[in-house]
Amino acid sequence: MSALSQLPSAPALGQLFANFTRVQEAIEDWSVEGKFSFKVLDRDSTKAIYGCTIEGCLWRVKAHYTNQQDVKITILITEHTCLPGNSRKRSSVSGTQAWLQHHIPKYLNITQATKPQEIVICLRIQFGEILQYKVISRLKSNLLDDTHEGQRERFRQLLQYVDCVLQAKPNTYIQLSFEDTTY
Repeated sequence: MSALSQLPSAPALGQLFANFTRVQEAIEDWSVEGKFSFKVLDRDSTKAIYGCTIEGCLWRVKAHYTNQQDVKITILITEHTCLPGNSRKRSSVSGTQAWLQHHIPKYLNITQATKPQEIVICLRIQFGEILQYKVISRLKSNLLDDTHEGQRERFRQLLQYVDCVLQAKPNTYIQLSFEDTTY
């Protein structure tokens, strides 16, 4: 099963988000799954409007802050009126470092020994994407620079896994330990 099927579904009209960053992340996931590109058409402190990168396409998402300080999707036009396939020029959102750094470590543990070709294969299999080696090299470098954050994320996932196991099998015994390696 590819990772595309595991991406969250497209945002819905009336859906609430904690902030504009979460809205944009949801649209980024949607654009990778739907194989389209988008851009921010207008944004200020209270609203944001996103649209297709193809001139004349009617695809739109508008979000604004509510009185409760949530961000709500108020306009959602999900159909692209631009031509699909080769006529739709697409610059993949999966080429953005933030998106890659968030998603790739879920499917591939990046270490010094990881070859760029392994990352390329992971992207192709999981998301149907092919990126330039320059982007892949920068991704590897950024992920290795952010090693501590990656370790924290994997540790958090381990604790979630333990919770899942204990929910599924309440009588299971699990013991976690770690060594203090400060010198």
